[in-house]
Amino acid sequence: MRSKQAGFTLVEVVLYIAIVATLLLAISGFLVNMLAANTKNNVITEVDQQANQVLSLIEEVGQNATAVTLPIAGATGGTLTFTMPSAVTTIFTQTAGAITVNEGSGAVSLTNSRVLSSGFSANNLTAGVTSGTVRVQFTLSYVNNSGRSEYNYTKNYVTSVTIRR
Repeated sequence: MRSKQAGFTLVEVVLYIAIVATLLLAISGFLVNMLAANTKNNVITEVDQQANQVLSLIEEVGQNATAVTLPIAGATGGTLTFTMPSAVTTIFTQTAGAITVNEGSGAVSLTNSRVLSSGFSANNLTAGVTSGTVRVQFTLSYVNNSGRSEYNYTKNYVTSVTIRR
């Protein structure tokens, strides 16, 4: 008597392999897209956090200052100088692609090497006997050394500060 062997035919095996390969391809494509989106979100977060740090410091210093020294009233310039109650000056400027602050003991970079700053400008809106008001704007871009599109991100930032006398 001949026994019947259980198993898969060659057609069934090829069909199962094709289905599994298709599923793995779809899942890997999804994972690649998820990783790219995660990288893009990390880039945006990095740029926004550095901008928020710069904006917060400019606003805090400006609100506690006694005067805006540079730029002069009605002018726009690449350097922003506040005179503080202690008669110390605080200077914000852009140097070598970084936004820096100098409070008398040397310039300190407020942005790191992963972010490039451009277009830093301050517009002194002070008119007559009003409190000093200044508008600051700058652009931050993520430094893309890889050439991959998810590392491309540039954003303009603007704030206004009025001295509280």
